[in-house]
Amino acid sequence: MTRTAAMDYAVKGIRINAVCPGVNLTPMAEDLISRNPQLGGELVRDIPAGRV
Repeated sequence: MTRTAAMDYAVKGIRINAVCPGVNLTPMAEDLISRNPQLGGELVRDIPAGRV
């Protein structure tokens, strides 16, 4: 939806942006991943860059 709006409004000089929060490597996340390595793979499964 963001991409479509950006294309629609670009001709009017309007920029459309999106903020998409995701996983951050905080001490709590690192602790969870270290206790359950499979969780690390599940967290990055849907991240295009393939990393947190």
